[in-house]
Amino acid sequence: MKKIITIVFVCFLLLLFVFSNSNIIAVKESILLWANCVVPSLFPFFIAVELLNYTDIARSLGKLLNGIMRPLFNVPGVAAYALIMGLICSSPIGAKITLELYENKLITKNEAERILAFTNNTGPLFIIGTTGILLFGSKTIGYLLLITHILSSLTVGIILGIKSRINDETRTSYDNNYYKDYIVKSESADNLDLGGAISISIKKSISLILQIGGFMALFAVIISILNESKTFNLIESILEKLFVPKDITEGLLTGLMELTTGLNVTAKIQTPYLSVNIILCAFLLGFSSISVILQVISIISKSNLRAKTYIYGKLLHGLIAMLYTSILIRFIPIFNFDIKTNTTPLYLTKFILIIITLIVAFATILIKSELHHKFINRQYN
Repeated sequence: MKKIITIVFVCFLLLLFVFSNSNIIAVKESILLWANCVVPSLFPFFIAVELLNYTDIARSLGKLLNGIMRPLFNVPGVAAYALIMGLICSSPIGAKITLELYENKLITKNEAERILAFTNNTGPLFIIGTTGILLFGSKTIGYLLLITHILSSLTVGIILGIKSRINDETRTSYDNNYYKDYIVKSESADNLDLGGAISISIKKSISLILQIGGFMALFAVIISILNESKTFNLIESILEKLFVPKDITEGLLTGLMELTTGLNVTAKIQTPYLSVNIILCAFLLGFSSISVILQVISIISKSNLRAKTYIYGKLLHGLIAMLYTSILIRFIPIFNFDIKTNTTPLYLTKFILIIITLIVAFATILIKSELHHKFINRQYN
């Protein structure tokens, strides 16, 4: 495996030289996109979250929401902190909080892996500000994408909770620890003045926002190489024969690699109906891209937490977000940007049916594999 990785890295280095001109342009564009869109929408939130970490908010939320989190998601109440911060902030905040809860033995390994899958979301400022206003020029589109993003995230948590019950993950003693005097930061708020807390919060936020910029630049280069080497063109040609338009394929392929760049491309796709662009962006926001997934994996890499459930959850998040977005566009006039007559385009109904089929197929595969795994364990035990 190490030899394969070495070969891949050497090839990547050579391709940097071969396509140096296009790579330089790609990095410049990604840095501008990061500076103009990502930093303004995310950096203030990162600082706010770091400041909240000096409080006992996790303990308070654990006390308040334990009766909701266990029935809905099959996790203890203290996980509400990761959920709420994951909904109001962007990845990888949810992963950081989840890892800290796990390391403090407030949640089990299985719970942590499930919590990762529905608490690492795209923040409201990014969805409304960057995607809605800057890319689509519409705050209403931003609100639509935010609503469906949150609903689909919660749905993924509920589905994984049901799946865990099928797998006989029982209630644990960690439910009794939700009242523990737990503070996410290792330093106590009493030992730091406000100035010190703000200073440390800014330093950590700068580190995180720079990390995001680094991932964006790296994947901008990878996307550039795939474009220049005609790899994307080959995939687009294959999918075009399956009646998938080339422009849509380009947006999805780019978005699967890097979220912000992919949203930028997808929002500009020339389609007969604007809702197509919106629905595709809903999927990308839910899935979050390989770049974001690797950021989360890098955070949990030093623990024994597995990323499999998290990746499954993000794929399911994207599909469900597409479904919810399609339904809202179909049935709520304020969100239907295709209205020119009193009828809704037939393609939207077909789109909904296709997404439902994909979700049912995906969920069926997951449940069957879980039941099979459970049966095998019983046979050997």
